[in-house]
Amino acid sequence: AIETLWSWAKEVGLNMDELLLAKNKQRDTARQLATKRRHLDVVEKLGVWENKAQLNPQFRKGWKQD
Repeated sequence: AIETLWSWAKEVGLNMDELLLAKNKQRDTARQLATKRRHLDVVEKLGVWENKAQLNPQFRKGWKQD
């Protein structure tokens, strides 16, 4: 599922930094939610996704604030 989302996001030109920083109603990012639910395979895939997105310093700053 993560690979499909990555492919679709690239296809339509979404800003990957913003997508990875997006939060749900409880203010969790996808990575935080996957960690809380112990979905380690998803955490690993999101890490790969973050590397592929070549995250800029603004993203890293925003992610660490949570």
